[in-house]
Amino acid sequence: MGIEALEANSKPIEIFQANFRHLLLIKGQPVAEVLPGQRQKMEKLLADTGL
Repeated sequence: MGIEALEANSKPIEIFQANFRHLLLIKGQPVAEVLPGQRQKMEKLLADTGL
């Protein structure tokens, strides 16, 4: 039930700040760390609906 609840209450894709790190979450689960200084580029990439 834990993973299903996490997925149900999370955005499909988001960047989450944890302390001094930015994590890329997909369905609430961390899949990658966004490199320092690359958050804006990652946000633009995720916002591109043409991908």
